[in-house]
Order: sequence, then structure tokens, then C-alpha cells
Amino acid sequence: MDTIVPPFTTIQAGERSQVSHPVPNRWSRLLTLGGAGILAALLLVVAYADSLAFLFQQWMEDDNYSHGIFVPVIVGYLIWWRRKAVMAAGVVPSWWGVGLVLFGLILFVLGELSTLYVVLYLSLWFVVIGLVIAAIGIHASRAIIFPLGYLLTMFPLPQILEQNLSAQLQLISSAFGVGCLQLIGITAFREGNVIDLGPIQLQVVEACSGLRYLFPLTSLALLCAYLFQDRVWKKILLVASAVPIAIVLNGLRIGMIGLLIEWYGQGAAEGFMHA
Repeated sequence: MDTIVPPFTTIQAGERSQVSHPVPNRWSRLLTLGGAGILAALLLVVAYADSLAFLFQQWMEDDNYSHGIFVPVIVGYLIWWRRKAVMAAGVVPSWWGVGLVLFGLILFVLGELSTLYVVLYLSLWFVVIGLVIAAIGIHASRAIIFPLGYLLTMFPLPQILEQNLSAQLQLISSAFGVGCLQLIGITAFREGNVIDLGPIQLQVVEACSGLRYLFPLTSLALLCAYLFQDRVWKKILLVASAVPIAIVLNGLRIGMIGLLIEWYGQGAAEGFMHA
């Protein structure tokens, strides 16, 4: 009896190489990037230990920047939320990121020599951005450009800028508070940031400038504008509204203190005012 021999299938050279050397899939690439990211994060923590410790202290002790502790968590979630867009853009490592890392390291040296934390914070930000671009490329980084930029909201402003901004807000809030008091018939006058209520004078000091409202509101407005799927001008209006809202809130607070003093005397406003 004749036996039937099944026909042989020929494998081309290109096909044989594909079978013996499979192309790494997306998950293996993600695991590689994840491992590299964890290693880079550990190295950053070691290198910037003093700066991060001081930054955390500011978050805990300075009400103006108490929102900063939530920013890294929000950024991490936003990047995870945009992960599909990152993969769709194509993960291609770029040498441009190495250049940003080197620039950040130069800032690190300058910050250490000058003992300026603001320079060290900028150094940390540039190094992080550079590592991201080096790992996933420029095109993929564009998909998470807002989360990367949003990291800047967790850093305190340079002291000279903060003092100038605080001084301007003190004057504006004082004027608004006096206007509120005069509107309801209470006699009040302002000289600089001092409010004269007759027998009592209120001084709107730096702690009452309204920065503790302005910085968190601005950070929140930026986040809402990013998530708000609408026209650009509406997003700009949303972010810009943080400034007048902060001024109004602080001015109303000052006016309320003056009202309490007018009705119940100085003791009613203890703990709320600076006289």
C-alpha cells in the first residue's frame, strides 16, 4: 500500500529569523521603561535628598504651598491616564533628553554652590524632563506635556518674587476690605496696608496677603482647564479667574474681621487679625 507523504512547507530565510528571534512586544518594552524609571527615581532621591527634604518641609509648614504635596500624585495619575496616547505616538528614545539632563546637572552644581533652592528645584525639573524625553522620545513626550509642566506648581516661588507679589496683594486686599466695610456703613480708612477703624487699627501683614488662596487656586484652575474639554479662551478665562477670586476671598475675610470688631469689640476677632 502506498503511503501518503504530507507535503513539506518551505520556510523562507526572513520567516525563519522571525520565528527564532521574536520581536519584543509592547509589555516587555513597558516593563523595561518601568524598571529604568524606578532606578532613575531612586538615583534622583539620593542626589536631591536635601532639596526634597526642604521642599517637603515647606509643604508641611508654609500654608502658601501646602497644595504642593498633592501635585506629584496628580501628575502620576495624569501620565497613567495618557498612557495610550504615549504608546500611540511611538516610544523612540531621544538624545535630546540627554542634553536636558546635562543642563539640569549644570544647574544642580550652580544651585549647590549658590545654596539657592530655587535653582536646585529647576535642576530637578529639567533632569526629570530630560529623563522622560530620553526614555520615550519627543513625540511621545508631547502627549504628557501638561503633566510634565504641571510639576512646576509644586515648587515655591523665588523669595524676592513672593515678597513683591505679597506686598501688592496686601495693598489690594486692604483696599477691598475697606471698601466692603464702607459699603455697609462702617467708618474705615486705609493707609498703606493699615486699616483704621477708630480705636483699633488692623495691619494686613504678609501672612494675610492672600497667597495661601492664590497659589492653590491657580494650581487647581490649571488642572481644571486641562481637563475641561472646551475652547481655549474659556480655559484661559478659567485660569485667569483664580487671581480675582483669591483677592475677593481675602478681602471679604478682612472685611469680616472689621465687622466683628465693630459689632463685638476687639476680643471677637482674636486669632483672625493682626493689629
